Amino acid sequence: MTNFRPFQSADLDALYAISLATGFEGGDASHLYYAPRLMGLIYSAPYALLEPELALVVEDREGVAGFVVGAVDTLAWERKLERDWWPSLRRQYPAPAEDQMALWTPDQRRACCRACSGKALEPSCCRTGSRSQRRMAAKPSTSGSTGPTLAGCSSGKSWVLPN
Repeated sequence: MTNFRPFQSADLDALYAISLATGFEGGDASHLYYAPRLMGLIYSAPYALLEPELALVVEDREGVAGFVVGAVDTLAWERKLERDWWPSLRRQYPAPAEDQMALWTPDQRRACCRACSGKALEPSCCRTGSRSQRRMAAKPSTSGSTGPTLAGCSSGKSWVLPN
């Protein structure tokens, strides 16, 4: 059985893990990144920590199996990220020289994609005409069970949540 509930600070590590586990076209991205928390630092943690009232987790028998996070107003959210989130991330993951872009690691490309001021290279599937944002992700099912699904922003794929 699955259960949706509000995000709690103890869930943060699970959000990082799920972000990485679904960060490569809906599948595992751990082979791409040296910094395993980076995907979560971009796609789930800021929502959960800065807008916790809009963050839900999905629990199954094994613990947190997925999450749904969002922002009501994209323009206000982007200003909030620029003020409260990206500066710290930029210090942690400084942008490498642009003339070396062909040599950037996946970590460097991902960090610059979201955190480099004035260089928002957001994937087209995450752009919407609406003023709200949402991200959903769930661990892929390993039990073969069927149940509720969550669609991932990065690929349009869905994952079955174990019952």
